[in-house]
Parts: sequence; C-alpha cells; structure tokens
Amino acid sequence: MFKKILIANRGEVALRIIYACRELGIKTVAVYSQADEHSLHVRWADEDVCIGPARSADSYLNVPSVISAAEITGADAIHPGYGFLSESAYLAEVCEACHIKFIGPDPQVIRLMGDKARARRVMKKAGVPILPGSDGPLDNEEKALKTLEEKIARPLKLKVHEAAAGIYDIVDSKMSDLIRRQVVRTGYLPEEFVIYAFGGAGPVHAASFAADLGIKKTYIFATSPVFSAFGAAAADVIRTRVMTCQYILPAEPAVINRRLDSIESEMKQIMAEEGFKAGELDFRRFFTMRYRRQTAGVELPVGWDRFSAGKIAELRKIFEKKYEELYGVGAGYTKAGIEISEIRVDAVGRVAKPRLERQRRKKGQAAAARKGKRKIFFTRPERKFSDTQVYDYSLLGAGARIKGPAVIELPFTTTLVPPGFRVTIDDYLNLVMEVG
Repeated sequence: MFKKILIANRGEVALRIIYACRELGIKTVAVYSQADEHSLHVRWADEDVCIGPARSADSYLNVPSVISAAEITGADAIHPGYGFLSESAYLAEVCEACHIKFIGPDPQVIRLMGDKARARRVMKKAGVPILPGSDGPLDNEEKALKTLEEKIARPLKLKVHEAAAGIYDIVDSKMSDLIRRQVVRTGYLPEEFVIYAFGGAGPVHAASFAADLGIKKTYIFATSPVFSAFGAAAADVIRTRVMTCQYILPAEPAVINRRLDSIESEMKQIMAEEGFKAGELDFRRFFTMRYRRQTAGVELPVGWDRFSAGKIAELRKIFEKKYEELYGVGAGYTKAGIEISEIRVDAVGRVAKPRLERQRRKKGQAAAARKGKRKIFFTRPERKFSDTQVYDYSLLGAGARIKGPAVIELPFTTTLVPPGFRVTIDDYLNLVMEVG
C-alpha cells in the first residue's frame, strides 16, 4: 500500500483521486499552476506544490517539475489521472528511474497502445477479441476490397458495395445521433443550425448528416481538411480559469464579486504576458449551478460583470427556467436549495482576422469543370448505383451551380452531393450545399 501519492492533475479528476485516497488512508500531494492556486483540489490535498506558471506546458505537462514535486514531498507514487501526462511513456520511464511508482501501464505498454496497427496485432496474438478488419494498414485499393469482402461482406452474405454502404450508413448514423444529443442538450434543435464540414472526411458525410438532422444548409470549404488548424491560427486567444466553489443561494454578492475580481485580475496579468493590452481583452463569465446534493450541474452564461442582491435573485430564476427547458416542467426540486458549484471565466484576447476577398461571378463554369462520369452507389433516396458527374473544384468559380448526384474533387478532400441536393459556389469560393 502506498503512503503518499502525488496527483499530477487538477480539477474534478484530482478531487476523485483525493476522495479515494482518503478512504484508503493514503496522504495526497496536489500540484498546481500559478493560475490554480486557490482551486479546490489544492485545498483538499494534504500537501500542495506549485509546479509552474499558468501555461499547462510549463506546469502540468512539465515532467521534471512533477518529478521534483514528488521527490521534495517524499511521495512514493504518482497518479496522472486522465489527460495531461496519463499517456506519457516518458513520465512512466522517469518514474521508474527515480524509484517512484507510476500508477498506470508500463512505458512499453503506453507506447504500444499509441500505435493502433501494432496494438491490434499484439492484442490478436494474445487472444483478446478485436473488431473485424485487416491485419495491418492497407496500402492499396485491391487489398482494401479483398479485406472488406473476406472480413465483412462474405460473413454477412452481402456484396462488397453493400457492405461498404452499410459501414458508411453506420458512421453517418452515429455521428448524426451524437450531433443531435449535443445540440438538444443545450436546449436547441439541430434544424435551427447550419453545418460546417471540416476534416478530410467531413465533406463526404455532410449531406447525410444534414438529411438525418433536418438541416437545410451545409458549408464546405476548400480548406476543410485543415479547417481546424486555420481556425486555431486565426482564432482569438482564450485563457480559461475554472474554480470549484460552493455558494448557496441567496449568496452574498460581495463575496462573489471579490472572487470575480481575483480571477479577472489574475487573467489580465496572464493575458498581458501573452502581449494583449487591456483594450484588446473581453471577459466571458459562466456559473455552473445545481440543486443541492446533485452531482451534475447546468452551466449558464452570466451577462453581468458584478452582482447585487437583485441580480442574484434574477440568476436563480434563469437557472430554474433553464433547468426546466433541459429536464421538463416540474423537474427541479427548489426545496433542496440551489448552489453555484463552479465559476468559469474566459479571458478573450482579440486577434486580427484575415480579410477574405469576394470573387466576381461568372456563367457557364460548371460545364467546363466536368472531368467525366463515375458509377457511385448512393444509399439515399434509393440504394442503387448512379452514373455520377465528377467536377474539378479548381475550375469552378463564384456563382457555379451543380445539381446532385455529383462528386466535386477538391485539392485535399472530396465532396459528395447525393441526389436531391444542389451546390452553389458562393462569393468566397465556399461550397454551399442545400436540399432541393
């Protein structure tokens, strides 16, 4: 049994580990960045050590700092929780060299599980059940078709194209269900939104998501495969401070205001180190609220920068209304009392955005962009092969219109336009796909 465990994590996961250690009579050491000095996991641990500044790379992901904290406090084990260093073979190796127990897999196992193809081969050899598929990465179409036939189509008594279509449908269905759950959970309906397709496969599946969710318009970008990276480069810089707390309503406004002042003062300093001036900053505030004794809360955006007794009362009404929207009228239990369990503040540093140039519209471009026809098996509205026109995106300009079924080949991805859909190239050369 361990005598003292250092927890190389923060927040809820650190608290769970602290609870478990208390039940087992094991002392705990919390590590924290300068931004998390007042967090709940720091207060609840038996000991605590600051391991660096606010940036995770300089604190929670800094292996030498974590190891030093363990050695200084005499911890005989390190628990990484999840995320951060939980999949770091390097940390596991350093722990081994320093005679500190890493609570997790051996370094070799961590590295092995990081390589999907190799992990699959080892698990198969060990007799662990695995999903049907090839014995390794497929480097050509012929191997892919052969594997699909042997592993899926033949056992299910399907033709190869039917098996492939089935896989395609399962992917679409699962993703549509996930989108629906996430959107409905926030109190909205999917059909109130548009879809932005990104990733290499996004434009291939986007029309199916739209059809399943009743979404009328889908945007596909020429940069879809690197859309996330483009967004990260052009997006505002956001630093988030999350603090676990317990303010039972009606809470004292002055106490909450002091806490907000403390958090925002810290965040201003952090953003100043990032190079942002006061006039380039915005703050977004969120409170997680719940009925007392509940484990899960509802996060609410807060429009006020400071509170009064009247605003606290209004906040209570906002929570009760949102709770009923999510869980149904009468679902709340007001007698239990309401509490604020977490405060989140986002400091947003505004970044200059790229200027996109509008393109002049021309006529007759679709015909010039045709590359030929290809037989494609569509699963909707009917499951059948269709002679499908293939288009070269680079020859399509603003204003071009294409009616499905069609395939539009972009430099890094392919857009599938099923029967019943149409695509228009807008003034910024985005593909706008609509039903009809």
